Amino acid sequence: NTGAPAATPSKAPTGTFTPTPAATLTSGADVTPEPTPAPTDTPTPAVTPTFTPTPTFTPTPTVAPTKAPEPTKAPDPTKAPDGVVRATIVVSPGTSATRICQMCKDKGIIQSADAMLRYVIAHNLADEFLIGEFDLSSDMDFKAICEKMTGKKIN
Repeated sequence: NTGAPAATPSKAPTGTFTPTPAATLTSGADVTPEPTPAPTDTPTPAVTPTFTPTPTFTPTPTVAPTKAPEPTKAPDPTKAPDGVVRATIVVSPGTSATRICQMCKDKGIIQSADAMLRYVIAHNLADEFLIGEFDLSSDMDFKAICEKMTGKKIN
């Protein structure tokens, strides 16, 4: 038993009740809570948040965009009405046999660069190609193409 009188429950007043914080004792002194303001019937106005948009900058083009120029393409091989492709193959100094065979395929003169390269190697022609321009056609076989581009007669 602490010697303090026991608290007696009190009846709450009618109407709106707002709880108040409990009193705190410090250094043995009594602290009295501040009185609670009387409830009112006036509603508290609701706060409506406002939004202010941030302006954005959209640049205006001063010159109409132009289309990029098309890259220059090598002329396409000429395909005759009979379905034969005709093209000119240009061989520069240092052009390898592999590259020559690939150019023939790219122009539509042959179907397989690998097959022509095997033919060139089998006939020891890899280092025999001449420098210059050669008019070839897709109705020529490997023998005719190699004879024309090497200047050699192939058996």
